[in-house]
Amino acid sequence: MRKLLALVAAVVAASPALGAQAVAVSVEDLARTSDAVVRGRVLSTSARWTEGRIQTYAEVEVAASLRGAAPARVTVVTPGGVVGELGQRVDGAATFSAGEQVVLFLSRPGRDGWRVSEMGQGKFTVEGSEVRPDTARTHFVATQVRAGERRSEAMSLAELERRVRSVP
Repeated sequence: MRKLLALVAAVVAASPALGAQAVAVSVEDLARTSDAVVRGRVLSTSARWTEGRIQTYAEVEVAASLRGAAPARVTVVTPGGVVGELGQRVDGAATFSAGEQVVLFLSRPGRDGWRVSEMGQGKFTVEGSEVRPDTARTHFVATQVRAGERRSEAMSLAELERRVRSVP
């Protein structure tokens, strides 16, 4: 019986984590800390090895700039992806698919392209008049945001745009 319990304990301890852990941020904080906030359409994605890691490069056609300045087309770099038969998943990171309509909170730290602010919390998928962040594999350890602000969560596109534009 002890051997069985030890085996069960070992299997449970070896189980993979169910996702990334993060502190929730507000839409307003995302806007304050991002170099640009844009609405656009994903044209294409490709993954490649960069410095020993797989990264995905998403080409996004910018339809509107809600805050800051961005060119008409941006390359957004996210960790993870699939190259050949080898894949690397980074829980909590934003993911993209061609044709997808998005609102992106972006920072531009390097030569290879723009980055999504706060990983999946800074990428919203547009579905009609609604938006939702890319946080399916994220577990929030703290969910409080400043009074009067709203965390990165599903809402109307109009509310998201109003909140972004309200930040001085």
